[in-house]
Amino acid sequence: MTPAATGGVESSCPRSRWHGYGTLKVERPPLDDLKDRSAFGERNGYEVPQDLRGGNGSPGPIEAVWEIDARTPTQPSWRKPGTQGTVRLWLDGASPAEVFTGTAPGNPARDRLPFVLLRRTGMQAVFRAVLEVIPCGKAPHIRRIEPLVDGVRVVTGAGVSEALLPSEPR
Repeated sequence: MTPAATGGVESSCPRSRWHGYGTLKVERPPLDDLKDRSAFGERNGYEVPQDLRGGNGSPGPIEAVWEIDARTPTQPSWRKPGTQGTVRLWLDGASPAEVFTGTAPGNPARDRLPFVLLRRTGMQAVFRAVLEVIPCGKAPHIRRIEPLVDGVRVVTGAGVSEALLPSEPR
């Protein structure tokens, strides 16, 4: 961490990470294979992930999709055979961010799960996310998300709803 001009502390590691079973595809932003691993990190657990890709996640929302089907090799054994569907992750891209994907140990550790990691720097880092679970054969409802001062606006095919998020942890 380095001192910021305001006398506070600027952190280079505020991050939020999502992972899950299935095949991961990031629809926005475009990502490239990470040639220089130091851009992601090489210590404190950052050396464990593999198959790294990265890109710039602003401006605009960040979208990632996990496709889960009966053949998903990392599907947990406690799930019913044949579980299928999609999980879509919408992330607020209003602030500059780095986006990384890769695989990392799951639970049990022999399972390699695909993940999305969003990293921002600065005096404050706000992460707003919406997860949509889409059953097999169904269409997604969410069309886009829009950041609000204290939350996020979710725009669906049926209209608009606003989710207000507490600005202070409770």
